[in-house]
Order: sequence, then structure tokens, then C-alpha cells
Amino acid sequence: MNKPLSNQPAVKSRRLRKLLFWAIGLFLVYTIVGFFILPPIIRSVAVKQLSQQLGREVTIQQVKLNPFAFSATIRGVLIKEKNGDPFLSWDEAYGNFQVTSLFGHTWVFKELRTSQPFVHVQMNSDGSFNFSDILDKFATNSTPKAKTPSGPVKQLALRVDQIEVSGATLSVKRDVPVVTAGAVTVAAPKSAETTNAANAILLLLQSVTNGVAQFSKITNSLAASIGTLSLSNCTVKLEDLANTRPARLTIDQILVNATNLSNLPGTNMTTVVSLRWNTNGTLRTEINASLAPPSVDINVAFSNIELHPLDPYLDSRLSVFIIGSKLGMDGKIRFRSPPGSLPEVTFTGDTWLNEFNTVDSVLNESLLKWDSVHISGINAALNPPVVAIDKIFVDKAYTHLVIETNKAINLLTALRLPNPLTNTTAEAEATKKDDSKSKKSLLAGDRIVSTNALAELPIKKLSVGAIVITNTSAIFTDRSITPNVNLSVQQISGTIAGISSE
Repeated sequence: MNKPLSNQPAVKSRRLRKLLFWAIGLFLVYTIVGFFILPPIIRSVAVKQLSQQLGREVTIQQVKLNPFAFSATIRGVLIKEKNGDPFLSWDEAYGNFQVTSLFGHTWVFKELRTSQPFVHVQMNSDGSFNFSDILDKFATNSTPKAKTPSGPVKQLALRVDQIEVSGATLSVKRDVPVVTAGAVTVAAPKSAETTNAANAILLLLQSVTNGVAQFSKITNSLAASIGTLSLSNCTVKLEDLANTRPARLTIDQILVNATNLSNLPGTNMTTVVSLRWNTNGTLRTEINASLAPPSVDINVAFSNIELHPLDPYLDSRLSVFIIGSKLGMDGKIRFRSPPGSLPEVTFTGDTWLNEFNTVDSVLNESLLKWDSVHISGINAALNPPVVAIDKIFVDKAYTHLVIETNKAINLLTALRLPNPLTNTTAEAEATKKDDSKSKKSLLAGDRIVSTNALAELPIKKLSVGAIVITNTSAIFTDRSITPNVNLSVQQISGTIAGISSE
């Protein structure tokens, strides 16, 4: 017997109330679990697992989830070195995932941002890094390679709308290497073929071609894009103790604004970078690039770049202290990679080095300095390697050539070249014999080249429109004889035009 129709609305009403109660209950459970229960559980598990896996003390102050916005915030992360020093940290990291993208082809993150991240990279005295043990552990525990699928690989697509990094600091340090007595390793001299600069340029261009080709293949398995990338107030600190003199450099106020970063063909990527070099120097560059076809245009401008922080790296080749320098450049670099050929790289612009001053580190006397050297109208290319310069302007240059009491010449000492004045009698006799053989060869009509310097030049063609010298002076001092000789030439000015390697 059928139930009366009057009871059906009541049944439906009870079902709706049950569904409503279930929905409200699930909503409350989802809210409570997402906001209050999961964050401390995730924080506790993450601290425990990271500490075990990294072999370092890890602390996390807070984990915060928003289950409705599908976002997560992790605050106060600190990973310490084994000695207790900070290794990696950040104040806050935030990510917002678009959950609806799980049902589409592209996974989308609306926003990723972090503030005050810090990373310390150190090369130890034995050549290892402060994170080498982590790399070794994960390499040992890595899972075996999966079998290559027989069918086509499904492409993974990833899109990040916005990435923001503020106040980042990268600290790089290299310790003094350990040298054991009697076990010093000396690099074997390279053959002329491997040291030929022209071959090195060719190898570089081929490497760039291979790199572009390999990078383009990534699009087969991964299509990634970043809408905007912003870095503000970032810092890089370098401390190198492995030289005879420590090298220290700080690059700060780093700003990066990039748009449309992608490995998809046809994407026009733009990036603007600016920074401060060692307190006084500035650099700004604008980059426009695309992958299909590969092309890059870079406008670079920097000024007041001091070379003194880097002069410890010259100690192996020069005995010179750079006590003053202001390097600058304003130019454009153009890169094109035509199909089936080597990349074409060109540079056009000007460069200058002002207030340059060097001191002989052995005799502690002024060696070479000038007020200004300005090279204008530079047109250079790598394929083929040619350089054309419109003008080189030298103003108020000064050099001091000294022969010391032991007949050491300061310029040769600074360049670490052999001094002909200190040759022994046997060496002098050998030189005379070599000279006599050379003269006989010349008389016989043979062409003799004392060095292969011209053949080893990386530049196929070099031309300079004019070299203009103004208010230059030179001083010659000979202390090897008594009384000493002092000769000074002042106010040297002149022009040399039409210089060419041809």
C-alpha cells in the first residue's frame, strides 16, 4: 500500500536536514583540521625528518595552512651546520596553489614568495663543500632508475604566476687549502693545441650550441613558465682565503625584475638587473631573450667598478697591487644561433678605466697609473673573432721604470718575467750562440719568429682607428750604478692612427 503523498515533503525535509548537518559537520572538521590540527603535526614531522635526513639541527617556528585558499606559510626555518653555524634559513616562505589546476593539463601556483632567505656555501680545506655529505647521502639512497616507457612521455606543464624574493643573502667562503710537505701537486703544462685561444673560442661556441639544443629538448617533458620574478634587496658576500692574500667582495642592493620566463617556443622573456658593487660601483643590465629561434639581446651599463677586491687572484701571475680603479662599460651584446651553424656573438659599445693606480708589490713603489683610458666605438665578434676600435684615448698616464741595486727591473719583476740583466755568464754565452745561429739563418733567407704570440692571438683581425695620448709622463731610475741615474720625460702627447693586424 503506497504511503500518503502528504508524508513525502516531510521525508525530503529530513533528508535535506541530514545532508545539511553532514555538510556543516564536514566543513567544521575540514576547517579545524586544516587550520589547527595539521600545522603542528606537519611542523613536528618536518623537523624530525629533516634533522635525520640532513644530519643537522633543524628548527621551524610555525607552519600555517589556509585550507580554503590552498596556501601554506612556513616561518622561522633554520638549518644549522654541524658546528652550529647557520647553513640555510628564511623568515617566511609562502605558497598558494590553484587546486582547480589539478583537473587540467597545467599545474598552477598563483604566488610563491620568501623573505630574508640565507644560504652559506663553503669550500673546505680538503676541497669538499659544507653540504657534500648531504649530496653523498642522497646519491647513495637514490631510488633505482625507472624503466623507460615504451609509449610517448606525457608532458608535465607548470605555471607560476608570481615569485617574490626579498632580502636574500648568499655567503660564499673558501678556506685555505691544506698543502702537505712533499705532496704539492703541480699542473702539467698543456699542449699548444689545448691552450690555443682560437680553439678555446670554437669550443665555447660549440658548447653553447649543444647547451641550447639540450635545453630545447626539455620542452618535450616539461613546459614551465613564470609570469613575474622579483628579487629585491639581495646580497652576495664572497670571502676567499685560498689566495696568498684574502679576497673579499660584497655585491648588494641586487634587484631583479623578470617577466614571461618560459621554455615554450615563441616566448619573449625580459629581465632587468641592477646591483651595487663593493659600496661604490653600480651595474644595470636589460635582457631580452627567446628560445625559438634562440636569441639574446643584452644592454649592459656599469661604472665605478673597483678591481682592488679581485687583485689577489693576480698574485700567481703578477706582483702588483691595484690600489685604485674605476671600470665602466656601456654596450650591447647580441647573440643569435642560426640553425646548423655556430652561434653569432657580437658586442658594440664603449668601455673605460679611470683613476687606475698600481704599486709594485715587491719594491712597494708606484708602477703604472693614469687618469683615464677610454676605448670608444668597439665592434667585436666571436664568429669570426674580429675586433674593430674607433679610438683609444689615454690621459695623464704615468709609469716608473726602475733598475734596482741587484739589477732587478721592476716591470719584469711585476710581470714575473726573466730578467736579462741578471743572466749568468753561461746563459749569456748560450744566448750569444743562439744569436749567431739566428743571424746565419737570417742570412740564409729563413724567416724566424721568436714567439708564437701573433699566431696564438684569439683575434683574427684587430684594427684601431687612432690612439690619442695626452699629458703622459715616464720616469727611469737606475740604482745599480753610482751615482744613480734619474731620467724624466714629461708632457708626452701624440696620436697613432691606422693600426691594424693586417
